Amino acid sequence: MRRFLNKILVVIFFIIIFFQILSYLSIYLSPSKYYLFAFFGLAYPFIFFLGFVFAIYWFIRKRYKLLYVWLFIFFVGFSFFTDFFQFDNFFKTKSENKKSFKILSYNVKQFGLYDWKNNKKIRNKIFNIIKNENADIICLQEFYYDITKKFKTLDTLIEFQKAKNYYVADANVKRNAFHFGLITLSRFPIINSGKIKYPDSRNFTIFSDLLINNDTVRVFNNHLQSIKFAEDDYKFIDSLNLSINKKEISGAKNIFNRLKIAFKKRALQVDKLSKKIKNSPYKVIVCGDFNDTPISYTYHKIISNNLLDAFCESGVGISNTYSGKFPSFRIDYILYSKQLYSFNYKVIKKEYSDHYPISCKFIIK
Repeated sequence: MRRFLNKILVVIFFIIIFFQILSYLSIYLSPSKYYLFAFFGLAYPFIFFLGFVFAIYWFIRKRYKLLYVWLFIFFVGFSFFTDFFQFDNFFKTKSENKKSFKILSYNVKQFGLYDWKNNKKIRNKIFNIIKNENADIICLQEFYYDITKKFKTLDTLIEFQKAKNYYVADANVKRNAFHFGLITLSRFPIINSGKIKYPDSRNFTIFSDLLINNDTVRVFNNHLQSIKFAEDDYKFIDSLNLSINKKEISGAKNIFNRLKIAFKKRALQVDKLSKKIKNSPYKVIVCGDFNDTPISYTYHKIISNNLLDAFCESGVGISNTYSGKFPSFRIDYILYSKQLYSFNYKVIKKEYSDHYPISCKFIIK
């Protein structure tokens, strides 16, 4: 019986190893054609954890050959591990000076607009975060403002903080006096700006060319394709258990289909965005809500434009940025050209939206 159980464990172990290899491949294969690989990239933290548990078990049982198999696969994909976990930046030298500047990126979820009883309280708490961060550049996603001024956001933002220059753009759908979209605010002059639209989607990107200390930096503020979970999907996630019935199968299929559609649309969006980044005449900062993890085609398509990741270069710990009901991942980013130097990256763990705000300081080399 024990031999049979050991054989079963070995089979399960090699299935996990196979899944881990598939997660590595997911960064190279566009979900627009090979969407199944994207699911393995999404599951990487869980796959890694299961493999790590097996590695400990093989060590205890002195099954060193199996342990070496896991260690080999782990070190092959070590860079993927460091995209999720960073511990070597504790001693990084901080080089703040008069020419340094700070950027804040935050998906504000319309400032809690649809929580009708508490929306003004939520909005004011988000305002407090922005005020306390005192950033020179502020990139907000799911931004909301209305010209009736019944729920003031834009006017108030300009009043209380130093980044008073701004470029704001609406999503593809407007609702008369009510505006939903993206905004980039800057202490520095905005000398050019524009919008990158994506077909068959309300998600989009804006860019702003900022004159920073006699140099020009193009800031891309992104809100890439959302999964668009409905209320029933969130209820299903909350009620998940290990039983298998028709209701759970139906719910799982619905989640699967929403993820598949988002993977495909986001792949096409990031292909277009990547070309815009590559053709930028200036150094770039690419930030915002990518709606995808570091082990994804989205992330690696963008960062392959010779960019650095502020978390990997100057963050510490686990930078989970999504605070909603779906498993917490890092889906918000600040990426930048190698002509810049980053320090003091941080995630502000305040749950006033379904995303945590992130900030980082920079110096142009």
